[in-house]
Amino acid sequence: MNLDLVTNYIRESKHLVCLVGNKLQEECGVPRLRVQEVAYEVESKYGYSPEEILSSVFFVTRPEMFYNYYRDVILSNQGEPSDSYYALAELERKGKVKSIITRNIFGLPTRAGCKNVIELHGSIYRNQCIHCKKDYSIEDLKKSTKVPTCDVCKSIIRPSIRLYGDMVDNGVMTRSVDAIEQADVLLALELDLNSSGYEQTFNDFTGGKIILLKSQPHFLDEKADLVLYGQVKELLPEIVKAL
Repeated sequence: MNLDLVTNYIRESKHLVCLVGNKLQEECGVPRLRVQEVAYEVESKYGYSPEEILSSVFFVTRPEMFYNYYRDVILSNQGEPSDSYYALAELERKGKVKSIITRNIFGLPTRAGCKNVIELHGSIYRNQCIHCKKDYSIEDLKKSTKVPTCDVCKSIIRPSIRLYGDMVDNGVMTRSVDAIEQADVLLALELDLNSSGYEQTFNDFTGGKIILLKSQPHFLDEKADLVLYGQVKELLPEIVKAL
């Protein structure tokens, strides 16, 4: 049975790294921005696509519209960690998961109790003045009614998330690469092997086994060592129980 094999691989691993796909946030109540229906609603209301609004150029040139969208769409629905994330945190506490790599900006692994989380695209829970670098909370942005500015130097406050057009954070990428190089097992949740942002990671990984837990099959799944289909929020807790 694949569940037993997956559990055995995880039990025997010495350095397991988990890759989390953005699709997993849907079970937490957070829709993916690129889903067609969501993108259409955004473009109908704001006149621009989510990709256009969440860009570094848009932030600089149209900060008021950027923040109208950011407060109304991004900060209004942060979701709640699902059983998948709590199971992941338990695997980490058991010493089975060494690092969790995610492109999710809603802090879901951290909010579930995970500690060693590498957030490739940053987090909505971190915000900073672009000039003096003073930190601000998510609540500071939520309660603002216009473009939020620093109470020290009056410069604009910027969410610490990777906007379209931003350069990759070298420090974060170095942590990610180091984690992958040490891994003997990659556990991928709701990811295809050609997933945007992770494709090179899968291509470069030579350390051992690749395990996929996902709800829908993909033609590249056969390249993984083990695939388990189903709801991750059901599968991962079962694996935790079996360890």
